Amino acid sequence: MFKLQIATTSQLKAEVYKIRYRVYCQDLRLKDPDEFPDQMEMDQYDQHSTHLILKYQEQYIGCVRIIHSQPNNLLPFEKLCHSDNISNLKENGSIAEISRLAVTDKFRNGNSSKYENFPLAPLNLYLGVLVVAHTTGLEKLCTIMESRLHRQLQYIGFCFHQIGNTVFYANKQRAPFYIRTEEAFQNLKSEYKPLLEKIQLEICT
Repeated sequence: MFKLQIATTSQLKAEVYKIRYRVYCQDLRLKDPDEFPDQMEMDQYDQHSTHLILKYQEQYIGCVRIIHSQPNNLLPFEKLCHSDNISNLKENGSIAEISRLAVTDKFRNGNSSKYENFPLAPLNLYLGVLVVAHTTGLEKLCTIMESRLHRQLQYIGFCFHQIGNTVFYANKQRAPFYIRTEEAFQNLKSEYKPLLEKIQLEICT
């Protein structure tokens, strides 16, 4: 029922931005809708990001992006969370940021279906990020998240490590975390590996 793909065309990217507008501007009210008169939430990081989009039957219902680190430019979470640990990570191997994960309200909290107690739509997106990172040689992934999400990800085997202090962002207390791609692959619980393999086939073929 779910199908995940990389948004490589302008049409698919437009669908990504529409989902983000619906979630961040209309549903969660984290961004001002008036800033996006075309109803597509976009920013300067999109041009050097890999975008994933999730489809349920014939409807696009979720997305996430992987922001690739650029020379002499800060990743978004670096601007929020200043830490020597973050700088050290960037200096020692390739790194990218998981950002703008958005799922429409019906699928956001698992009201439709769950996989081993984890909402299925976000799970597909996180596993998709892992597949992209692994196949493109990204060594580390970082993100900023709240403690509840951190616990959910630990449950499936994604043991993110906190690398900075908690900050107040998007109406909640959140902290910066990172995980090594190979570590995530190795620690993913066995019950999630069939779904990971399915996503690998969707993305890589």
